[in-house]
Amino acid sequence: MPDKHLRDQVMTIFLAGHETTANTLAWTWYLLSQHPEVERKFHEELESVLHGADPTPDSLNDLKYTYCIVQEAMRLYPAAWSIGRIAIEDVEIGGHTFKKASPS
Repeated sequence: MPDKHLRDQVMTIFLAGHETTANTLAWTWYLLSQHPEVERKFHEELESVLHGADPTPDSLNDLKYTYCIVQEAMRLYPAAWSIGRIAIEDVEIGGHTFKKASPS
């Protein structure tokens, strides 16, 4: 694999893993701030499940309301709403022809 390709792949993983998480959390906190009743139930669930402790992988399954909150935030404001694609061969889709991309 050429060095440029490796660098591009590493940057994609880094940015996708960092930016999408940050965007999801930012929209989740914003939406909670707009819905105090949901925020109250969210805090109640955290307290009843975690009892002031940090979450663990095992406790995540018990945070069902929290899961719904994050899913709704991602439905309303998806972190990755568009993904670029490059055609690796000529293809026709819905009457539109997409030509194979030229090597860079």
